[in-house]
Amino acid sequence: TMKPLLTYAPALEYGVIGAGSPLVDVKFTRSYDDYSPTNYTPTQELGIISARESIARSQNLTTLRLYDSILDRRPAQYLEKMGFSTLTEGDFVHLSTAIGGLTHGASVEENTNAYGTFANGGQFVDAYIIERIEDLDGNIIYEHQAEPVEVFSAETAYMMTDMLRDVLTESYGTGTRAKSMLK
Repeated sequence: TMKPLLTYAPALEYGVIGAGSPLVDVKFTRSYDDYSPTNYTPTQELGIISARESIARSQNLTTLRLYDSILDRRPAQYLEKMGFSTLTEGDFVHLSTAIGGLTHGASVEENTNAYGTFANGGQFVDAYIIERIEDLDGNIIYEHQAEPVEVFSAETAYMMTDMLRDVLTESYGTGTRAKSMLK
């Protein structure tokens, strides 16, 4: 679930990719630390595929290559803006962060809130439980005031939402089984 939040949305925001941009899905080894990642299926290499297809297939190799190309811009700052509360300095510099390798992980609430940013046109709105409390006479005792934080442009949020649809709708998407079970 980290790939769209930390790699693809920031890369769209930076103007590095578009939905159809070609990405390389081929194994690599970094010479300075011998890091040799693979896709979920270790023998799978798809060659050149679009960013859209990479998200739908949840490819590790394309994601890691893309993340490495934007890592100097510290894209984990977007996670901070979206309420991830336990980030460490390592989470800002390790390549594995792009595929979910956070030092302390993320809560379901943090992850859900972050994805809500796409639905909210790029604005992060922290989740809350109580909207309003009134007394018996209808006087408002408490009313929640949302404080949206601009994280991504509306264009980036729209494009990410559109690209994520393929996860459910394309035959190769990782969520096609989930869609078939939802009525």
